[in-house]
Amino acid sequence: CGEFGGGAELGEVADHQLAEQVAAVGAVGINLEDGAGRPEALVEKIQAIREALGGTPLFINARTDVYLRGLASGRDALDMAIHRLSRYRDAGADGGFVPGMVDIQDIAEVAGKVPMPLNVMAVPGMPSLQALREAGVRRISAGPGLFQHTFGAGVDGVEGFLAGDFSGTPRAGMEYANLNRLFPSQDGGNG
Repeated sequence: CGEFGGGAELGEVADHQLAEQVAAVGAVGINLEDGAGRPEALVEKIQAIREALGGTPLFINARTDVYLRGLASGRDALDMAIHRLSRYRDAGADGGFVPGMVDIQDIAEVAGKVPMPLNVMAVPGMPSLQALREAGVRRISAGPGLFQHTFGAGVDGVEGFLAGDFSGTPRAGMEYANLNRLFPSQDGGNG
């Protein structure tokens, strides 16, 4: 399940038993985020969801937007992220997500101080996969980056084409036959 629990009121999550419904249809996890809000609000949501679920397993990935929204900088951002993720873990979160954090020392410190799987988001300047793994990262999210890149290339190509400038017309990124194989026909064959 994508971003979940974005309602402003605790009752929007607990009263409607949305988490139970999500688990009942087979989802194995949800992502809850604190945005620019108070961490207490997310703590309450996590606790309410755990209570509503009883023993039903559902992975809760708690996202803190300290870095993504620039809620703090430097050491203050690191301390705030650790504090928030620790509170979310204590409330019942199974994993922590810190999009926007790229410094490998900061990543390693969060992973070392908050004992739950750490998720980061791939952004320009991100350390290598091996370095992230060694620092304690257990999940990497693409976030909107791949979509933004793809959509941006498409818009650039269409604008150039419509303007009559074919010098920048993009070359095919995937051979037509390979692209066609992604969409099998109804009779079981390709294309």
